[in-house]
This record gives sequence, C-alpha cells and structure tokens, in this order.
Amino acid sequence: MKSFLLTTIIGLTAMSVAAADTQIDMSYAKPGAELTAWGTSKKENYEFAMHINNPGIAGSKVLSFSCPIADPAAVTNMRAWLSVALTLDKDGVTVPDVLEVKPVVGNDGVLSVTLSEPYELTRDGVFVGFSFDIENLSNNNTKPLLLAPGSDPEGYWLHTSRTYLKWRTFENRDQALPINVVLSGDFAETSVAVTSVSPSTVGVDDKFDVKVGLSNFGRDEVKTIDYTYTIGDVASGSGSYTLENPIPAVLGSRGEVTLNVGPAGEVGQYPLTITVTKVNGRDNLSNNASAVGDVTSALFVPVNRPLMEEYTGLWCGFCPRGYIGMERMKERYPDRFVAISYHARQRDPLQFVTTMPNNVSGYPGAYLNRSVYCDPYFGTGKDDFGIENDWFELANAPVNADVEAHLGWANEEHTAVNCYGRVRFVTDEEGADYRLSFALIADGITRAKDFGTAKEWRELEQSNYFTGDYSMKGDDWDVFVNGEEKVKITFNDIVIAYDDQTGIVGSVPSHIRAGKYYSYNYQYDVPVKNAFGDEVGIDYSKIRCVAILTNSKGEVVNSCASGYIGTSGIDNVVNKSDSPIVDTIFYNLSGLRVQNPENGLYIRVDRHADGIVSTNKVIL
Repeated sequence: MKSFLLTTIIGLTAMSVAAADTQIDMSYAKPGAELTAWGTSKKENYEFAMHINNPGIAGSKVLSFSCPIADPAAVTNMRAWLSVALTLDKDGVTVPDVLEVKPVVGNDGVLSVTLSEPYELTRDGVFVGFSFDIENLSNNNTKPLLLAPGSDPEGYWLHTSRTYLKWRTFENRDQALPINVVLSGDFAETSVAVTSVSPSTVGVDDKFDVKVGLSNFGRDEVKTIDYTYTIGDVASGSGSYTLENPIPAVLGSRGEVTLNVGPAGEVGQYPLTITVTKVNGRDNLSNNASAVGDVTSALFVPVNRPLMEEYTGLWCGFCPRGYIGMERMKERYPDRFVAISYHARQRDPLQFVTTMPNNVSGYPGAYLNRSVYCDPYFGTGKDDFGIENDWFELANAPVNADVEAHLGWANEEHTAVNCYGRVRFVTDEEGADYRLSFALIADGITRAKDFGTAKEWRELEQSNYFTGDYSMKGDDWDVFVNGEEKVKITFNDIVIAYDDQTGIVGSVPSHIRAGKYYSYNYQYDVPVKNAFGDEVGIDYSKIRCVAILTNSKGEVVNSCASGYIGTSGIDNVVNKSDSPIVDTIFYNLSGLRVQNPENGLYIRVDRHADGIVSTNKVIL
C-alpha cells in the first residue's frame, strides 16, 4: 500500500506560511510521521473530524483544510465540512451547521478544500471533517482511513453508519487524523501552553524529575523553554530546558519534557505548579502557560513492582509467548519484574492450585496488577513484545506502599517454610482495607511423575506452534522457532501453593501511620504435590515467595519476590548500602527467625533508609 507522510500535507501550505507570518498550520497529528491505514472492513459511511476548541485562538480564520485517505478512487460521495456541533439526522448522517463543500482530490491522495470566504473561529470552536461511503469492498478500501501518532483526544473523532453509530473520540489510542488546517490571525511568535503535569512521589529532601506536557500555539518551533515551579507554599524555583526534539511550528503540536524541580523539604501532599515563562529566550505569550499536578513528599519512595500473573499450560501451543515474555522481562528488569505462572487444564502436571484470582478468555493470558488484561508477550496491543510497554506504564506510576518479602524454614525438620512480608506506607490512612497474601513459587522444574499406577518420571515438554515462525524476533525465540511440536525447557515462576488469594484478613491494620513497618508471617507445608497428588521434581533450594499487597477492590498495589531459600535456610538476599539502617531481623543458620539473639552465629537482615535490604553472617 502506498505510504503517506504528514509532510505531504504541510507541504501544501509551506509557501503561504512563508509569504505571510500571520498564517499557520494546525494539526493534532505528529508532523513527518508515517501514516497507518485503519478501517472497519464493512460497507458503510465514514465520517471523521478534528475539533478546534481552543478559546485562545478565537478570532482567527480558517483559510483551507486537507486530509489524505488511503485510496480516493475506492470511495464515493465525498464531502468536506465545518460544523460547530456534530448533529445526526434521522438517517444517521451528520448535518453540518457552518458549511459543506466537495473536496478537491489530488494525485497524492489528499482531499483538500480552499474556502472562498474564510471562516472566523468563535470561542465555541469548530469541527473540521470529511465524509465518504464505502459501497463495494475490495483490498483497497477495507482500511480507508489514515492515522498518525497523536495524543490529543480532539484529534480523532469518528462516526460510521454501521459500527460507530454515535460520534466518539478515541482518547486512549494515541492516534490522530492527519487533518491539516491553515489559519490566519494574530498569532504570537512564542506561545506554549502547559497541558499536563504528571503526579510524583518523591523523597522529602530529593530533587526530582517531573513529566510536563506542552502544546505549541506560536509561529515558531519550540527549541528551549524557561520555567518556574512552586510546590504548595513550601518550595519554589526555576530552570531551563533544551528540547532534544523541538516542537514543530504547527498549531496544536504536542511534546513532553522532563523538568527537574524540588526538593519540597517538608513531608506532605502538595500541588505542583509548572509555568513556562520563556520560549526560545522570549516571553511566553500563552494564556495557558501554567498547569498543576500533585506531588507527595515522603520520608521514603516505594519501589513499584507491578505483579504479572500468567495463565498457561504445557498443552497450549501458543503459550511459548508467555514463557519468552516472562523470561525476557526478568532478564531486563531483574530487581523489579515480579511474575507468577498458573498452569491449568488437561491434567497439566504443573497445576498446583485449582482456583485462580482472575478468569481469562484464552491461553496464554495474563493480568497486570489484576486490573489490566493482556497477552503475556504482546501485551494489550499487537506490538512485538508489547508487554514491556504495558508494564512500564504501571511501574513508572507512583505507588503509596513499599513491600518486601523473605522466605525461611519454619522448623528444624524443614517440613514447612515461613513467608515473611513487610509493608510500609507513604501517608497516614484511617479505615484502610489492605491485605497481604503469599504465593510460593518454584524455579528450575524440568520433570514430573506421570499420573497412574506406575508413576514414572518424565521430562516435561511445552507444546509449540511456533516452529518455523521467523516473525518472532529475538534469539530467545530460537528454542521454539527451530524446535519441534514439543520442546523440552526449564519451567520457572510456577505457583506451587497459594492460599487466600484475595488477601489475608487482618494482615495489614486499618489504622496506618506513614513510614511505620507492618509485618505478617504465613506458613506452607513442604514438600508439595500437584493438584492431582503427583510428585513434581521441585528443587526446594530454588523456591521463593511473592508477597502481594491488595486494596479493597482486589487490585494489586505492590508486590515483591524473595530470594531463593537456598542451603542456608533463608533467602539469599545480598546487597550493600551506605544508607542508615532502620530495622534489623536475625535468623539462625536453619533459617528460623530469632526474636532475641544471644551468643552465636546468625544471619542478620538489615533494612536501610533507601529501601535496600542487605544480609550478613554475624557472630554475637
């Protein structure tokens, strides 16, 4: 299919912009981006529009507008229009209240309109739209629309006669229609609106970075900005920033910058106001030069570890996606990626629990924090290894609680393990309903006993539908792409025990004080057989526990995986930190916790002010 670039559209107006500095392009689509085709694959009427709704440009005039489509020859009944409101008649067709014209079709596939009399924008704004019919389906018109990257919800309005029966905007797609509008008016050279300030949780004495959204409403591209900030009434300051990718001189073009501010200096929750004072060294003339976000200034900053729960099976030929997704994420983010894997159906030998916290519509399936349903490799979309982006979105968000986990033997006979979880919160809370739960996890499983009277040991094999599928990218896929219908692999992150999946009542108090530690212990008996009473080759020096903190909605707030229980009897967590020690726990060499250690050799677990947990063998 022919490739279009948004530069094609902007090129239509480059001469007019150069000839008169009172003219400017406006688009919500990213300039220069490659366009992708989209459609419903149905015979129906398409109506699509962008919305100009900034009161700050009221009084300027629409001179012309244009938009490319995939194949103008494949559509009929083309219309172009301006309308203050999107009104449908009894037949479900938009009736514009400003004007309607037939667009000119260029050889490059661009629909364009030049108004004989410019239209003056009011504070109510206007929709700039096009319509056409798909009467006969062919390869050229199943996806007749072209879309570009764009984050403004006003950039993509759509209505169709069979699929989208009402006008709607697509706020979460990060896409825009490549409609370009030429405006004339008294536009300032430098005018940048601050559109968003991301929330932050920060250390009370730490400077921090905050993501700030900007939108260009000036005639010049945005190369540098000067800014000021205030954190409530406790701190203020200023700074400057040079954009690595300048925001183009296209009205409504957006960008994001990361500005350094703070510290707050006092514990609390405050409004954070960011104001852009200068653009390219000149005064910022925008009427929307400021925006406000929230900042929580705390004694500590929790490490956010979203929980991924995978639903899979040895019988499932598509489930290698989950295996590769989880193994790759662990390799890239070993200290923050927490994942557990449930096997189910068809008497899977790695099924240990019969109830699970979520339902999935197909295998493999996964949930992030029990609130985002996704594929364990593609994520919520179809991008290669898209799970990384979904995880990043959650992992980079502020979280109000820190979680840590340890695993040790509960008795000298090593017939039970003790899961130890500890949480602390950023802010005080009254009447809270948080709960801890503990999943026991095994790594390094390669074999199990067949069910039946003989119960012979056998090597475990994963069903594989990816033989010869070289579209799967990465060397880690070789074991499946170059493998047979069944592949012998080492299975990790397997849930071998998980009680109280909705959380243990009373494990976290309802009366919470910021910075205070709350701990809870839970025991599991070992060894563990699978759900059918069969033995599985579990190396008990390679078991871990995952502590999971949930809220009143059952969503995961945060999680943490312990180290392996190891041969010392306590999970092998060895870190170093120069930060002050805020809490200490002692274990004997069998891994049993000791409340009041006396003379002897112990394992000392220190929690530092920076959140790092370190272990050492000590003689008292």
